[in-house]
Amino acid sequence: MRIIHTSDWHLGKTLYKKTRYKEFEKFLNFLKEKIIENNVDILLISGDIFDSPNPSNKAKKLYYRFLSSLKNIDVVIISGNHDSPSFLSAPKEILSELNIRVITEVDIDKEVFVLKDKAIIGAIPFLRESDICNYDLDVDKSIIIKNGITNHFNNVVKRALELKKDNNLPIILLAHLGLLKHSDDGEKEIYIGTTLTLDQNLISDSVSYTALGHLHEYSKVGNKNIYYSGTPIPMSFSEKKDKKLILLDDDLNIKTINIPIFQELRRIKGNKIEIIKELENLISLDESIWVEIESCEDSIINQTILEDIVKDSKVEILRITNPNYVKKILEPTNFDKELRELDVYQVFDTVIKDYDEKDKKELKELYDIAIRAIDDNGGKLNENIETRV
Repeated sequence: MRIIHTSDWHLGKTLYKKTRYKEFEKFLNFLKEKIIENNVDILLISGDIFDSPNPSNKAKKLYYRFLSSLKNIDVVIISGNHDSPSFLSAPKEILSELNIRVITEVDIDKEVFVLKDKAIIGAIPFLRESDICNYDLDVDKSIIIKNGITNHFNNVVKRALELKKDNNLPIILLAHLGLLKHSDDGEKEIYIGTTLTLDQNLISDSVSYTALGHLHEYSKVGNKNIYYSGTPIPMSFSEKKDKKLILLDDDLNIKTINIPIFQELRRIKGNKIEIIKELENLISLDESIWVEIESCEDSIINQTILEDIVKDSKVEILRITNPNYVKKILEPTNFDKELRELDVYQVFDTVIKDYDEKDKKELKELYDIAIRAIDDNGGKLNENIETRV
């Protein structure tokens, strides 16, 4: 039994209004090639297939074309926080005829099953508070949420272990959740949606492999076989370029497959002379490169000059920022105007600029969790996140 684990495709995602359908299409073609090349039996997709609950027609076409092209393979898909459960599950009866299971409901009978004498699957979709909590006015809300999440994971594993009595098969979990490491002593905390942290022991030792989605970087959790596959392409200029597929061999040993870079992204930071020099170097490469520029000048940089430099080349400037200039003019009389020109991360960077680097790193991780929580909660800050941050 050979397995590929992937997640967080975010089909339909744009980068500063630049569509990325060509990259997504190239990735899906690459994934199909690796499935065939490695004789893969099972494909696990751990949520966030789409970037929006209402994906574009092009994004949907890429998704269905890829799934319908697969032959002699079982596919298990769970919904993520960006996905619409109702949209993903709508064609599940048709997809089941292609050996594709789509799990969007929090229902033990549907989440846990034996996959053709290959493995026992526990497919847990993105958990929302309404799926797992019955509120009691006399009990702290955070305790109710924590108990609801823990109980659901325990029940999934319990059902899987019951099936294992009659089927001596490995137990494989899929889940879409976030994990944050706070220290180097192995202690980790898990975030599910907008909820508070949970101990990593939430995932039982009886599980042979856990295929996670939600975080965008490839990573392993602790000493267990718990992995994030990460996104297949960089979703922003700040993300690492070394994207991977996770391949499990017949003995569930972990290997990685490097995903090619389908669109080169570069960040340029410096003064006007340095920026122009780097743009000229990129032009000489004669390849498609999207660029984000951060000027260190105290005065605003002339965008027209930079655009003229890359004109008629394969280099395209997607964004130019002047943080020093913005900082200089960010006075009470101009505050409202200039604040609108900053994104939420730039504002936070300004707030914590005088902290030491270690504290900055941890604060940025927590802030990222808070921003994700706001997005997941319809633009409102969940009280648990608000208390922590």
